[in-house]
Amino acid sequence: MVLDLFRRFDAALRDCANASARTMLVASSVGAAIFIFYGVLWLYVTPVEHESLALRSVAVLLCLSVSFSAYWPRRLKPVLPWVWFAAVLYALPFYATYQLLGSDYSVLRSMLVVSMAFFVIVIFPHYVLALVNIALGVALGVLAGYLTIPNFTSLHHEIVKSVHLQAMVYSVTAGLLFTRSNLKGILARQRIDTLKDLAGSIAHELRNPLGQLRHQLERINRNLPRPVLDGQDVIMTAQELDTVYKELAQGRAAIERGLQMIAMTLDEIHAKPLDTSDLRYLSAESATRKAVEEFAYESASDRARVTLRVEQDFVFRGDETRYIFVLFNLLKNAIHYFKDFPQSRVTIVVGPDSVVVEDTGPGMKPEVLARVFESFHTAGKTGGTGLGLSFCKRTMVAFGGDIACTSQAMRFTRFTLRFASASAAQLEGHRAQRLEQARALFAGKRLMVVDDSPVLRLSTRGMLEPLALQVVEAEDGEQALALLARERFDAMVLDLSMPVLDGYATAERIRAGQVPGLARLPIVVYTAEAAHIARAKLDRVGVEALVGKPCSQLELVESLCRAWEHAQRSAEADAAAVSLAGRTVLLVDDEDFNRRYLRALLEARRIRVLEATDGAAALKLLEREAADAVITDIHMPVLDGIRLARAVRESSRIDPKPVLIALSGRDDELAIAKARAAGISDFIAKPAEPDQLFATLAKHLVSLPPQGPAPAAPEPAGKDTAQEDLLNLEHLETLRSVGILGKALPMALQSTRSLLDQLQAPVASRDAVLAKELLHSLVGVSGNMGAHSLHQQTRAMYAQLVQDGQWPAEDWHEALVQLHARTARALREGYLEAA
Repeated sequence: MVLDLFRRFDAALRDCANASARTMLVASSVGAAIFIFYGVLWLYVTPVEHESLALRSVAVLLCLSVSFSAYWPRRLKPVLPWVWFAAVLYALPFYATYQLLGSDYSVLRSMLVVSMAFFVIVIFPHYVLALVNIALGVALGVLAGYLTIPNFTSLHHEIVKSVHLQAMVYSVTAGLLFTRSNLKGILARQRIDTLKDLAGSIAHELRNPLGQLRHQLERINRNLPRPVLDGQDVIMTAQELDTVYKELAQGRAAIERGLQMIAMTLDEIHAKPLDTSDLRYLSAESATRKAVEEFAYESASDRARVTLRVEQDFVFRGDETRYIFVLFNLLKNAIHYFKDFPQSRVTIVVGPDSVVVEDTGPGMKPEVLARVFESFHTAGKTGGTGLGLSFCKRTMVAFGGDIACTSQAMRFTRFTLRFASASAAQLEGHRAQRLEQARALFAGKRLMVVDDSPVLRLSTRGMLEPLALQVVEAEDGEQALALLARERFDAMVLDLSMPVLDGYATAERIRAGQVPGLARLPIVVYTAEAAHIARAKLDRVGVEALVGKPCSQLELVESLCRAWEHAQRSAEADAAAVSLAGRTVLLVDDEDFNRRYLRALLEARRIRVLEATDGAAALKLLEREAADAVITDIHMPVLDGIRLARAVRESSRIDPKPVLIALSGRDDELAIAKARAAGISDFIAKPAEPDQLFATLAKHLVSLPPQGPAPAAPEPAGKDTAQEDLLNLEHLETLRSVGILGKALPMALQSTRSLLDQLQAPVASRDAVLAKELLHSLVGVSGNMGAHSLHQQTRAMYAQLVQDGQWPAEDWHEALVQLHARTARALREGYLEAA
């Protein structure tokens, strides 16, 4: 009980000291000055009875110790709140009470006692702390008087009851009322000032990545070919294209840094702990080298002034993205001073269980160094948020390590990142566990290794041997595609740089559906390029997993597992999207771009889309038209997302109720709880990812009947009804206008016919898994070739297999074959012969 009360008191005292840090320093400095001034006055100029140089000296020392607390050793900082409490207690209630007794209740000392109570309450914003300080100080003052003042019992104590007690009550009451009436105004002003500072800081921090992005876009524009007239071919050299991809990768990095800064700020404001559930073992050398390579330097000369030296590599458990952003923060802070300190350099040293980042820039003064890891504390850089180094500290602690800083003004600044490195036994145990998990996933499956180097094919085969895979080798992309067309494979490891047909082109053809049923084949690529540049190129062809050359066995296996998991999620999202066709979704967002982006994603899956710019407009629209789901932003003018959710739930004119999904950048627990209480069922983080969007919608709508009319098929004029039913005439005209109709249709007809032939076996054996894969490919190819009826029928059967888990009616395969024959005839007569 007593220990619990002490802990609560200690916590309240520390909160009070943090909230009143500036008041504490000012009050202690003023207190020291007042005690010195009146000590000289009442001891030597106009002597006053019962003055004591010793007592005043103790009060001055206590006040000065608090005033100069910025220079305390770090190990003493935790006791500062208690020193402050003791300084106030001694200098005000104790000193005033003791002097009152020593003067036998003189008028001057009585006035000081009354004032003392008022000032203690004003100094401490926490009422309980103030009252405890007064009560304890008065009690100790009385005890000291009883022990040291002669004839203590003969003093005029009766005046306490008749005068001082009442005056103390009035003083305490006045202090409480004064503090309460002013505290709201003070807090409101502090909140406004804090928000203004925070908004200005965020704007300043975002200016850097946005400026970098503008710079990259300008460089991309300069590297693009000159404009040409319609119909003329555009020539771009491989070197020019590579330069564009590099600039694109740098631009993406700038965007990621801006988003990270926003997330970091929100996490710091909400004191959100870092998630440690996804930590994995990392090579310090590999992760540090990646950060140095991917940092967005403003110029080649800036890059030349950053040196990485590896003295001893080690492995630690962490999150690669967070660790890279820690180094990005340290690099950004150091490079900021390159212009003002032309001779300064940055040296990064990877050593035993540590990474040291040292720059020879301006250094830091001791008072700045003492607070360098505090949130929202910044010095030397105009407009900074003061969150970067706080984020570094929180991240390193989450990794089980720490970060320390030493510095000398005008000489250097050295940050030392210390890690809890993994032992050999831990690493071996982790490796064995991951290999066993991967073996359970891949045992018996077939994997193709595609590389023109026999040595690399051999080493890859050796690293994958513990997984019990059937490994088949190919020397280039053409061989790989030929093998895929003849045999079934479950995954691929692909080199990017190969003769005949390189890895980019190979992956692109696989993703485009050239090999039926394998558009979602899990692919891991080898690359010698910088990872962020290769990633920008691979996004173009839809490949997620990549490893550098050379790579360890664990890196390859984990990348293969990630590629497999990504392919599974993508297939599930495709199935979810198919099941959503014909649904109606209302988009509510005041940002036009956000609505257009989501509309494009939804309409591509034949989902009917309604739009509203705010909650009030959405409410009126829902009263007129039914919707299956509402995807709403949280922060909007007129009527925000939370008030819209409440209004929808309470309205008797909206029935049935749509599923409400929030689209917002905030993800703190308080905001989520508030939204759920208003009736919002789920959340999609900004920016919305297609897989998450469709999976979230499908989760809530799969068991509900559709609302509103189904989206109408295109109705171009000028063709007969039979052809219009079979074909998507508008899409075919688009193919004709871009000049690929004659090339695309024969290939598509051959591909769809091949898919239908391959479907015979799984239909006969009731192999639902293979049938779904082939139908999925058939849905995509038939839609792209403008075969409207075939696309609709195939999609309906695919949805029945995926959504209901049931086989379509008898003879459905034969019906598709006959429909394909009619479609092929219509395409040949109407388009291929004319072409």
